This record gives sequence, structure tokens and C-alpha cells, in this order.
Amino acid sequence: MRQILRLTVISVLLTSSAFGQAEEQGVTIASRPSGCTVHILGEIELVTTTPATIMEELRGTYLVSATRPGYETWKQQVTFSPGTLRKLTIELSPRTRVKAAVRSLFIPGWGQYYSGEKSRSALWGVTLAASGIVAGVFEVRYRDRKSDWEDGRDLFDQAQTYAEKEARKDVGYALQERAYDAESDRRLAWGIVAGVWAINVLDAFIFFPEERELIGVPLTISPAKDGSGSLATFTFTF
Repeated sequence: MRQILRLTVISVLLTSSAFGQAEEQGVTIASRPSGCTVHILGEIELVTTTPATIMEELRGTYLVSATRPGYETWKQQVTFSPGTLRKLTIELSPRTRVKAAVRSLFIPGWGQYYSGEKSRSALWGVTLAASGIVAGVFEVRYRDRKSDWEDGRDLFDQAQTYAEKEARKDVGYALQERAYDAESDRRLAWGIVAGVWAINVLDAFIFFPEERELIGVPLTISPAKDGSGSLATFTFTF
């Protein structure tokens, strides 16, 4: 059984005195896919969801933008002429897992943010920052110990007698061992950074959220007969 439920809401979103020709004016907004949130900014400001019909008189150039989870933001300047019924069709491009992965390849967490996963985006950003700090500490330690080893080697080379060389040889070996250990730790730390970076890219690609299905509810915005504001009519079909 097909039933129509009509809900009428009076709001004061708009005010206009030229209501006599309302039935001859208007803008029908449709989108592919439907269910987009549309912002109309100009002399009159409106927010609606497609599909929608605006019977208010729109004059001049407006900035129209449309958003929907899983799709790129659509934005364009549109000029409306009063007195005629206009139809504006908006086509949104879907966001893809490849675009998300490429973003995370350049900036860890960017792909997750692009996908609408802000918590995961922050988690990857913090994780990479922490691993980068640790790697930086090991990098500094390695350079210090390498410098100590090179100084010890110079002292060994400057020794004049066999006894001096023997005395400085053991110190040089110890400094060399410390430098080798620091280099191993440094490589491991930077390897962890690279691993985190790579897993972050895979995460953005593999766990890219599927498209969220939204139901577009037809909406008509028209002037109220008493001139007090605008009449918003929603039609639900079951």
C-alpha cells in the first residue's frame, strides 16, 4: 500500500515581499547521487538536501556547494534569473581508496582524514610523530658515538711509539663497538618509521570506508502566504 505523509514546517529562514508570482518562480535542485547537503550563499542563504525545490525568488550570483559522505565537495558560482523555473543538477565525484592512499603516502593520516576517519587520522599522525622523535634521538646518539670513535682513531694514528698505540688500541675498539651498536639502533629506529609510514598507506587503501547510503527526501521551500517567512514542505513516501 502506497501512503504519502506530508509534513509542513513554517520557518523564518527567508523574508521576501514579492510572493505574488511564487508559482512562476523557483529552482529545482537535483544531484547524482541524491541526498547531498547543498549550501546556497548570496543575498539569501539556504541549506537544503537534494532533491529540493526552492520557490523563493533568487536573484543574482550565488555560491553553491554540495557535500555528501564518500564524495568530493562540489562548489560553483551560479547565476539565477527570477521569473522562470530553473533546474540545477549537481554531479559529485566519488572519493576513492587510491586517492586516500596517495594522500597518506605524502602525509601520514591525510588519507584517513580525506576518508572521514578523523580519529584514525590523528592516531597515525601521533604514531608517526612519536616514532620519528625516537628515530631522531637514535640518530643524534649515533652521530655522537661515531664522532667519538673517529677522535679515538685519530689519537691512535698520532701515537709515536708502539706502547702508545697498544694503549690506545683497546680504547679505539671500545669506541668502535659503541658506534656500531648505535648504528644498528639507528637503522632499526628508521626502519620502524618506514614501516609505520607504509602500514599507514595500506590502512588508508584497505580500510577505505564503503559508500554510505543516504535517502534523499524531496524538499520544497516556498513563500508563506501571509508573508511571514517561508514554507518548507517535506514529502515522505512509504
